[in-house]
Amino acid sequence: SVRAHAARLGFAIAEKPDSQDICFVPEGRYHDIVERIRPDAAEPGEIVHEDGRVLGRHDGIARFTVGQGRGLGAASDDGAAKMFVSAVDAPRRRIVVAPRGAITTEDVTAGEVNWLVEPSNEAFDCQVKLRARETPQAATARWDSDARLLRVSLATPGIAAPGQACVLYDGDRVLGGGFLKRAA
Repeated sequence: SVRAHAARLGFAIAEKPDSQDICFVPEGRYHDIVERIRPDAAEPGEIVHEDGRVLGRHDGIARFTVGQGRGLGAASDDGAAKMFVSAVDAPRRRIVVAPRGAITTEDVTAGEVNWLVEPSNEAFDCQVKLRARETPQAATARWDSDARLLRVSLATPGIAAPGQACVLYDGDRVLGGGFLKRAA
């Protein structure tokens, strides 16, 4: 493995933990970079329930992504239901939240697909990751070569955040992946 070679050569990096975040940010806070590039992303705004009720306030949309359940403060629950980010409304500086069941889906589409195997236009069973820290889940995938889109049916509903990665596996082997598209 690369880590074994790094350790053998005496590189301190051999012991550094894996990162699923933006690794070039010294403190690991990606929102600092986003806020420097887009100062408007640091402007405060409202956290609203999908039905329009204001549940709280935030310190900038750069701190949120679809599917996120942490960092919502008082807006993290609405009675008995835990809230998750369902949308980031950048023009209005709003974070929209909803219960998990309202933001999960069984069907996702990915574009900008890179394959490590020869893709088939026939449906095939695989495992898929839609979020960096989740374990791969059972799915059926189909490559639509005409539209250049990957269409995935999840065995268990998942949270599909537009712009995030959709990675296909066959056990430990990566088959390919692309970037999630907004639901039609």
